[in-house]
Amino acid sequence: MGMKIHDRHTGGRLSRTTATGNWRVAIPVAAAAPARQRAREAVVASQRAAKTLAKTDRKARRDWYTEELQPRLSRMDPSEIERGAAVRRSYAYYIVAGTRVPHPRHYPNLAALVGVALPRAFTAAET
Repeated sequence: MGMKIHDRHTGGRLSRTTATGNWRVAIPVAAAAPARQRAREAVVASQRAAKTLAKTDRKARRDWYTEELQPRLSRMDPSEIERGAAVRRSYAYYIVAGTRVPHPRHYPNLAALVGVALPRAFTAAET
């Protein structure tokens, strides 16, 4: 078990691990668990949605994104995109600005955020 001390610079507690001797800020596990769980659920939802997309017709998907989805996303707050699509904040800013086209695995979540139905041509046939 590590030794606990109070750090006057951060106002928090530090814990030193006995194995490595490195200092790190102690984060209460109970406080971080709900946020981690929500982020993990969003990632799993994105991965499931990616499996429903067909791997063909990339140009049609990109055209649909630039014509239908991106104009609506440009009016959204990046923090909404960050939470809804489980992407990093900086990536959400790029999506809103239109400087990056997100990976197609994010299309179902992004379409749900703005209320646009994903075209049937882009979904894989379920067996």
